[in-house]
Amino acid sequence: MGAVIVIISGILLLASTASFIPQYNRIICRKTHTGIAPYYLLLNLIVATEQFALGLHFFVDNNETMDDIVHSPPTFGDWLNIAQFSVIWLCHLILFGFYLYYPPATRTTKSVTTAIYISFFLISVVPVIYESTLPPTGASLADPRWIIAIFFITHTFFINHVITVLAVVALFPQRREILSRLAPCALSTTSLAAQAVIFALVALAWTIRLSLPWSISIVSWYRYLLVGWAAVDNLIFAAVQTVLYWTLRGLEVEGNTSNETTPLVR
Repeated sequence: MGAVIVIISGILLLASTASFIPQYNRIICRKTHTGIAPYYLLLNLIVATEQFALGLHFFVDNNETMDDIVHSPPTFGDWLNIAQFSVIWLCHLILFGFYLYYPPATRTTKSVTTAIYISFFLISVVPVIYESTLPPTGASLADPRWIIAIFFITHTFFINHVITVLAVVALFPQRREILSRLAPCALSTTSLAAQAVIFALVALAWTIRLSLPWSISIVSWYRYLLVGWAAVDNLIFAAVQTVLYWTLRGLEVEGNTSNETTPLVR
Protein backbone atom coordinates (compact mmCIF):
# COMPACT_ATOMS: atom_id res chain seq x y z
CA MET A 1 0.00 0.00 0.00
CA GLY A 2 1.53 3.29 -1.13
CA ALA A 3 2.06 6.27 1.14
CA VAL A 4 -0.76 8.26 -0.48
CA ILE A 5 -3.27 5.44 0.02
CA VAL A 6 -2.13 5.04 3.63
CA ILE A 7 -2.73 8.74 4.27
CA ILE A 8 -6.16 8.59 2.58
CA SER A 9 -7.04 5.48 4.63
CA GLY A 10 -6.06 7.23 7.85
CA ILE A 11 -8.12 10.31 7.01
CA LEU A 12 -11.16 8.18 6.13
CA LEU A 13 -10.79 6.24 9.39
CA LEU A 14 -10.91 9.47 11.39
CA ALA A 15 -13.69 10.97 9.27
CA SER A 16 -15.93 7.89 9.38
CA THR A 17 -15.49 7.68 13.15
CA ALA A 18 -16.27 11.38 13.60
CA SER A 19 -19.45 11.03 11.51
CA PHE A 20 -21.10 9.15 14.40
CA ILE A 21 -20.48 11.92 16.95
CA PRO A 22 -23.44 14.17 16.01
CA GLN A 23 -25.76 11.18 16.35
CA TYR A 24 -24.33 10.27 19.75
CA ASN A 25 -24.66 13.88 20.88
CA ARG A 26 -28.27 14.16 19.72
CA ILE A 27 -29.34 11.01 21.57
CA ILE A 28 -27.47 11.96 24.75
CA CYS A 29 -28.85 15.52 24.78
CA ARG A 30 -32.42 14.38 24.10
CA LYS A 31 -32.05 11.36 26.43
CA THR A 32 -34.17 9.34 24.01
CA HIS A 33 -33.85 7.54 20.70
CA THR A 34 -37.44 8.25 19.65
CA GLY A 35 -37.73 8.01 15.89
CA ILE A 36 -34.80 5.61 15.44
CA ALA A 37 -35.96 2.14 14.43
CA PRO A 38 -34.39 -0.68 16.50
CA TYR A 39 -34.04 -2.99 13.51
CA TYR A 40 -32.27 -0.26 11.55
CA LEU A 41 -29.65 -0.15 14.32
CA LEU A 42 -29.56 -3.94 14.63
CA LEU A 43 -29.11 -4.63 10.91
CA ASN A 44 -26.38 -2.00 10.55
CA LEU A 45 -24.62 -3.52 13.57
CA ILE A 46 -24.86 -7.03 12.08
CA VAL A 47 -23.38 -5.80 8.77
CA ALA A 48 -20.52 -4.05 10.62
CA THR A 49 -19.94 -7.18 12.73
CA GLU A 50 -19.64 -9.38 9.62
CA GLN A 51 -17.15 -6.95 8.08
CA PHE A 52 -15.13 -6.95 11.30
CA ALA A 53 -15.24 -10.76 11.58
CA LEU A 54 -14.07 -11.37 8.01
CA GLY A 55 -11.44 -8.63 8.23
CA LEU A 56 -10.13 -10.15 11.45
CA HIS A 57 -10.17 -13.63 9.89
CA PHE A 58 -7.95 -12.50 7.00
CA PHE A 59 -5.68 -10.70 9.47
CA VAL A 60 -5.30 -13.70 11.79
CA ASP A 61 -5.00 -16.25 8.99
CA ASN A 62 -2.58 -14.28 6.81
CA ASN A 63 0.10 -16.23 4.93
CA GLU A 64 2.24 -15.91 1.85
CA THR A 65 -0.51 -17.20 -0.47
CA MET A 66 -2.90 -14.44 0.63
CA ASP A 67 -0.57 -11.44 0.32
CA ASP A 68 -3.10 -9.68 -1.93
CA ILE A 69 -5.41 -9.47 1.10
CA VAL A 70 -3.17 -9.17 4.18
CA HIS A 71 0.60 -9.19 3.85
CA SER A 72 2.77 -11.55 5.86
CA PRO A 73 3.86 -9.95 8.09
CA PRO A 74 1.08 -7.30 8.12
CA THR A 75 2.02 -3.84 6.87
CA PHE A 76 0.93 -0.52 8.37
CA GLY A 77 -1.75 -0.37 5.68
CA ASP A 78 -3.06 -3.78 6.80
CA TRP A 79 -3.32 -2.46 10.36
CA LEU A 80 -5.29 0.52 9.06
CA ASN A 81 -7.66 -1.83 7.25
CA ILE A 82 -8.44 -3.86 10.36
CA ALA A 83 -8.69 -0.63 12.36
CA GLN A 84 -11.35 0.62 9.92
CA PHE A 85 -13.45 -2.51 10.45
CA SER A 86 -12.90 -2.52 14.22
CA VAL A 87 -13.73 1.13 14.86
CA ILE A 88 -16.86 1.16 12.70
CA TRP A 89 -18.08 -2.00 14.42
CA LEU A 90 -17.54 -0.32 17.80
CA CYS A 91 -19.34 2.83 16.61
CA HIS A 92 -22.41 0.82 15.63
CA LEU A 93 -22.18 -1.17 18.86
CA ILE A 94 -22.25 2.07 20.88
CA LEU A 95 -25.35 3.22 18.97
CA PHE A 96 -27.03 -0.08 19.76
CA GLY A 97 -25.99 0.36 23.40
CA PHE A 98 -27.70 3.76 23.45
CA TYR A 99 -30.85 2.08 22.14
CA LEU A 100 -30.74 -0.40 25.02
CA TYR A 101 -30.03 2.30 27.62
CA TYR A 102 -32.37 5.14 26.67
CA PRO A 103 -36.18 5.10 26.38
CA PRO A 104 -38.66 4.42 24.84
CA ALA A 105 -37.79 0.86 23.74
CA THR A 106 -39.87 -1.90 25.31
CA ARG A 107 -38.31 -4.73 27.26
CA THR A 108 -39.54 -7.25 24.68
CA THR A 109 -37.95 -5.43 21.76
CA LYS A 110 -34.70 -5.04 23.67
CA SER A 111 -34.63 -8.72 24.53
CA VAL A 112 -35.38 -9.86 20.97
CA THR A 113 -32.83 -7.58 19.29
CA THR A 114 -30.16 -8.41 21.87
CA ALA A 115 -30.76 -12.15 21.46
CA ILE A 116 -30.52 -11.85 17.67
CA TYR A 117 -27.26 -9.94 17.88
CA ILE A 118 -25.66 -12.26 20.43
CA SER A 119 -26.59 -15.24 18.23
CA PHE A 120 -24.94 -13.63 15.21
CA PHE A 121 -21.89 -12.64 17.24
CA LEU A 122 -21.45 -16.28 18.27
CA ILE A 123 -21.28 -17.47 14.65
CA SER A 124 -19.18 -14.59 13.32
CA VAL A 125 -16.67 -13.09 15.74
CA VAL A 126 -16.31 -15.93 18.25
CA PRO A 127 -14.98 -18.46 15.66
CA VAL A 128 -12.32 -15.94 14.61
CA ILE A 129 -11.32 -15.38 18.24
CA TYR A 130 -10.97 -19.16 18.52
CA GLU A 131 -8.94 -19.17 15.30
CA SER A 132 -6.48 -16.70 16.80
CA THR A 133 -5.64 -19.22 19.55
CA LEU A 134 -4.77 -22.06 17.15
CA PRO A 135 -1.18 -23.12 16.41
CA PRO A 136 0.23 -22.56 12.90
CA THR A 137 -1.06 -24.81 10.14
CA GLY A 138 0.46 -28.27 10.30
CA ALA A 139 1.81 -27.83 13.83
CA SER A 140 -0.04 -30.97 14.89
CA LEU A 141 -1.39 -34.09 13.20
CA ALA A 142 -4.91 -33.25 14.36
CA ASP A 143 -5.01 -29.80 12.81
CA PRO A 144 -8.27 -28.13 13.97
CA ARG A 145 -8.17 -25.48 11.23
CA TRP A 146 -10.77 -27.37 9.21
CA ILE A 147 -13.25 -25.60 11.50
CA ILE A 148 -11.94 -22.26 10.23
CA ALA A 149 -12.20 -23.50 6.65
CA ILE A 150 -15.88 -24.20 7.27
CA PHE A 151 -16.27 -20.71 8.76
CA PHE A 152 -14.61 -19.09 5.72
CA ILE A 153 -16.62 -21.05 3.14
CA THR A 154 -19.92 -20.56 4.99
CA HIS A 155 -19.47 -16.83 5.38
CA THR A 156 -18.00 -16.24 1.92
CA PHE A 157 -20.51 -18.25 -0.10
CA PHE A 158 -23.67 -17.86 1.99
CA ILE A 159 -23.79 -15.52 4.97
CA ASN A 160 -21.95 -12.67 3.28
CA HIS A 161 -24.57 -12.47 0.53
CA VAL A 162 -27.34 -12.37 3.12
CA ILE A 163 -25.49 -9.61 4.94
CA THR A 164 -25.40 -7.49 1.79
CA VAL A 165 -29.18 -7.92 1.46
CA LEU A 166 -29.62 -6.93 5.13
CA ALA A 167 -27.64 -3.74 4.47
CA VAL A 168 -30.34 -2.77 1.96
CA VAL A 169 -33.23 -3.94 4.16
CA ALA A 170 -32.04 -1.65 6.99
CA LEU A 171 -33.45 1.29 5.02
CA PHE A 172 -37.09 0.25 5.23
CA PRO A 173 -37.81 0.10 9.00
CA GLN A 174 -36.04 3.43 9.52
CA ARG A 175 -37.78 5.19 6.64
CA ARG A 176 -41.13 3.89 7.87
CA GLU A 177 -40.29 5.12 11.38
CA ILE A 178 -39.47 8.60 10.06
CA LEU A 179 -42.67 8.86 8.01
CA SER A 180 -44.88 7.58 10.84
CA ARG A 181 -43.90 10.26 13.38
CA LEU A 182 -44.99 13.87 13.62
CA ALA A 183 -42.70 14.60 16.59
CA PRO A 184 -39.04 15.54 16.02
CA CYS A 185 -36.85 12.53 15.29
CA ALA A 186 -33.72 11.63 17.28
CA LEU A 187 -31.97 10.77 14.02
CA SER A 188 -29.24 13.33 13.27
CA THR A 189 -29.34 14.85 9.77
CA THR A 190 -25.72 15.94 10.28
CA SER A 191 -24.60 12.34 10.81
CA LEU A 192 -26.73 11.14 7.90
CA ALA A 193 -25.26 13.71 5.52
CA ALA A 194 -21.70 13.12 6.68
CA GLN A 195 -22.01 9.33 6.44
CA ALA A 196 -23.59 9.52 2.99
CA VAL A 197 -20.47 11.24 1.68
CA ILE A 198 -17.77 9.67 3.85
CA PHE A 199 -18.83 6.05 3.46
CA ALA A 200 -19.18 6.47 -0.31
CA LEU A 201 -15.52 7.54 -0.26
CA VAL A 202 -14.66 4.61 2.04
CA ALA A 203 -16.30 2.24 -0.45
CA LEU A 204 -14.32 3.79 -3.30
CA ALA A 205 -11.12 3.57 -1.27
CA TRP A 206 -11.56 -0.18 -0.73
CA THR A 207 -11.27 -0.70 -4.48
CA ILE A 208 -7.75 0.79 -4.50
CA ARG A 209 -6.43 -0.35 -1.11
CA LEU A 210 -5.43 -3.75 -2.51
CA SER A 211 -3.44 -4.55 -5.65
CA LEU A 212 -5.51 -7.09 -7.59
CA PRO A 213 -4.73 -9.00 -10.79
CA TRP A 214 -6.62 -7.66 -13.81
CA SER A 215 -7.75 -11.17 -14.76
CA ILE A 216 -9.93 -11.65 -11.68
CA SER A 217 -13.69 -11.78 -12.21
CA ILE A 218 -16.20 -9.49 -10.50
CA VAL A 219 -17.77 -12.48 -8.72
CA SER A 220 -14.40 -13.59 -7.32
CA TRP A 221 -13.58 -10.00 -6.38
CA TYR A 222 -16.76 -9.81 -4.31
CA ARG A 223 -16.60 -13.29 -2.80
CA TYR A 224 -12.98 -13.94 -2.01
CA LEU A 225 -11.15 -10.68 -1.65
CA LEU A 226 -11.40 -8.38 1.33
CA VAL A 227 -12.04 -5.31 -0.79
CA GLY A 228 -15.06 -6.67 -2.71
CA TRP A 229 -17.77 -7.10 -0.11
CA ALA A 230 -16.34 -4.26 1.98
CA ALA A 231 -16.72 -1.84 -0.92
CA VAL A 232 -20.24 -3.06 -1.75
CA ASP A 233 -21.54 -3.00 1.83
CA ASN A 234 -20.09 0.45 2.56
CA LEU A 235 -21.56 1.83 -0.66
CA ILE A 236 -24.98 0.46 0.29
CA PHE A 237 -24.70 2.04 3.75
CA ALA A 238 -23.86 5.38 2.13
CA ALA A 239 -26.87 5.05 -0.19
CA VAL A 240 -29.20 4.19 2.71
CA GLN A 241 -28.00 7.20 4.71
CA THR A 242 -28.54 9.40 1.63
CA VAL A 243 -32.15 8.25 1.24
CA LEU A 244 -32.83 8.73 4.96
CA TYR A 245 -31.27 12.20 4.91
CA TRP A 246 -33.48 13.42 2.09
CA THR A 247 -36.55 11.77 3.65
CA LEU A 248 -35.93 13.54 6.96
CA ARG A 249 -35.04 16.86 5.31
CA GLY A 250 -38.17 16.69 3.18
CA LEU A 251 -40.35 16.30 6.26
CA GLU A 252 -38.55 19.13 8.04
CA VAL A 253 -39.03 21.49 5.09
CA GLU A 254 -42.68 20.44 4.78
CA GLY A 255 -43.21 21.04 8.50
CA ASN A 256 -41.61 24.50 8.36
CA THR A 257 -43.75 25.43 5.35
CA SER A 258 -46.91 24.30 7.12
CA ASN A 259 -46.03 26.37 10.20
CA GLU A 260 -45.42 29.46 8.10
CA THR A 261 -48.72 29.18 6.20
CA THR A 262 -50.93 28.34 9.22
CA PRO A 263 -52.77 31.46 10.44
CA LEU A 264 -52.21 32.53 14.04
CA VAL A 265 -55.02 31.72 16.47
CA ARG A 266 -56.09 34.82 18.36
